[in-house]
Amino acid sequence: MDFAELEGKICDTCTASLSGKKKIKKQEDYFVELGKGVPFDNYHHQSYGDFVASKEDGCFICTWIWTKVLPVDSQSAALDGFRIYCHYYYEERILFYVVCPWAADFRLIVRLRKKADFPTHAYGRAGSPPQPPWTELDAHPWSTLDPNIGSSQSLQTIQQWISSCNKNHEYCRPPSSEGAYFPSRALDVDKAELGTVHLRDRSQIEAKHAGTYPVYWTLSHRWGDPELIVRLLSTTEHQFRNGIRIDDLSPTFRDAVLLVHRLGYRYIWIDSLCIFQDSLDEWQQEAQAMVDVYRHSLCNISAAAASSDPGSSGLFRSRKLDARLLFPFKADVKLLERSGGVSEGSYIFWNESVWTDEVEGVPLSTRGWVVQERFLAPRVVHFAETQIYWECLEGMWCEADPEGGLRATATVYKTARLNLVKKQVALSGNLHPARQSSDLMFHSQWGSVVGIYTSCALTKESDRLIAMAGIAKTFREINGDTYLAGLWKRMIYTDLAWITNTGEGAQVRYSESYAPTWSWASVAGGNTTLNILRGKYSSLPAPLISIVDARIVTEPPGEDSTGPLRSAELDIECMLYYYRWVRESSHLAVYTDEARTQRVFEQTYRAGRDRDPLHLDTTDLMRRFAGVKELEGVCMPICGSYEGYGGGSNVYIMLAQDFNGRFRRIGLFQGGGIGTWISEWSGKGTRITLV
Repeated sequence: MDFAELEGKICDTCTASLSGKKKIKKQEDYFVELGKGVPFDNYHHQSYGDFVASKEDGCFICTWIWTKVLPVDSQSAALDGFRIYCHYYYEERILFYVVCPWAADFRLIVRLRKKADFPTHAYGRAGSPPQPPWTELDAHPWSTLDPNIGSSQSLQTIQQWISSCNKNHEYCRPPSSEGAYFPSRALDVDKAELGTVHLRDRSQIEAKHAGTYPVYWTLSHRWGDPELIVRLLSTTEHQFRNGIRIDDLSPTFRDAVLLVHRLGYRYIWIDSLCIFQDSLDEWQQEAQAMVDVYRHSLCNISAAAASSDPGSSGLFRSRKLDARLLFPFKADVKLLERSGGVSEGSYIFWNESVWTDEVEGVPLSTRGWVVQERFLAPRVVHFAETQIYWECLEGMWCEADPEGGLRATATVYKTARLNLVKKQVALSGNLHPARQSSDLMFHSQWGSVVGIYTSCALTKESDRLIAMAGIAKTFREINGDTYLAGLWKRMIYTDLAWITNTGEGAQVRYSESYAPTWSWASVAGGNTTLNILRGKYSSLPAPLISIVDARIVTEPPGEDSTGPLRSAELDIECMLYYYRWVRESSHLAVYTDEARTQRVFEQTYRAGRDRDPLHLDTTDLMRRFAGVKELEGVCMPICGSYEGYGGGSNVYIMLAQDFNGRFRRIGLFQGGGIGTWISEWSGKGTRITLV
């Protein structure tokens, strides 16, 4: 299908589904669930053959779905189970859920909006409001988009983004002026067009630039097999200083070097080419410097598409999709509204899943070290399969939406980083926000970043804490709090309330690297959530514990506490309680005495409908207690939050006793209610040691 001349097209099935003419009537289909249990109330294509026919006929929505379906033999018996459902829900989004028997089920989100509903303000470049996307489509911008990523047109677009960001974004500028910082080493790409690049030391660059440091770029990439790429070793140092042939570099390194050169810059930092890979001391030193390397860089290059095949794929490539499919389209449709009525009009449609598919969903974004790199770098340019994306603290653009008129939602990385920068500016201007609101923001943003990080993988599990060190240092600089193995001292009573998703079937194990059981860094696999228990009016919870002493020993001793640890113990003053969980009756109770006669609270859960309230930290713990009819143990309430009408809730940490007052954490539960929740604490209780 040649899409070049099409203004936009949707098939009869899409039209009928959007107008509610294919309403689901069977109860079992209505509750098809994906993610958070969205009910899909409209049928879409229920036959693979019909779906393919619609795609071949040029339906834009069906073609967007097609790009996510893995190839299959047209004679496969699995085709009989192919189904698509759709649901129109909040903020003018249509969620398509695809049941794909020969691969994983997936979803596509399509956004739509009436012409009259487009805002008049700009999401993108300040001072020069863009034309509404509706108007821009009249110019057929896809007809002028170069079919190759990395063309002179792509480079010009990146230059425009950098220029606009420098001019209009106050918070995207590096934390210090140009010349204030430079990595220990960098690649000099001045002779790149002649086929070579050179490794330079900081002192050489300082001498060349009259005592100051020039700007430099960085690269985020997926390694693949390290033995197949050129690396800086003690045996290759001489070659690196005399000049490396670009043709000897991996495709990603080659394209990154050429990109920086062609954009008019001279230096780029690439970890495997600028850090000795056969020196542990060097690596430990440079790992601690990552916070400065990335946050002082002009821009970070994200090799998103190349991460799927790091050994043979680079940044520059032919676009995976027809250029027309990257842009929104216009169509006149009848839309079933949430109220049950039907609204008729002209709409603009665009694929809102493309960012998730091309940036968040690629292998590079599943790597633990990259979380830090995306968070620290003020600007990131993502080279994806269909186009180039820009992500900075104050904007998100792409080649098919260069002014940022459609995508207004910032990522967790940049939202957290921007809030910290704003707080830093406020503090420098003696504008001190209220402590409670400041702590709430700080810990909410920290929890969001940790949640992403814990879902990512590390090649070396021993990097569990150090791969997060740059982020921790940035938070610490702004907040001035004490960092304790992934948690924060001032609000330890909320930070201890992390939870894994073992109850949802995730395979969670204790991490192979050292971390205390009370830290989220002690577990790996699945996903870990850090949620502040919030009460009425989103108030912070009340502390029910206090730290007497924190003994954090780094590895090696004397290093920064954000890095690897040798040991970590907390001496805590608390109320030591006792719990009993009876599985058959789904009854949970907490007592003040070990004989379990003085009850604090009790609750009976709906058997067969509610999940067990005990959230054990690992899969092994889940298996160990799966057949136990009655589970008893020690616990301590760590915080309490008022929820209104005289009632509230408490978070309890489940403990396993080691010896001599030493305890290990094994899980968490929450409970309380009117008259049965702990609202305050005298500050005196039992002293224990968490290990």
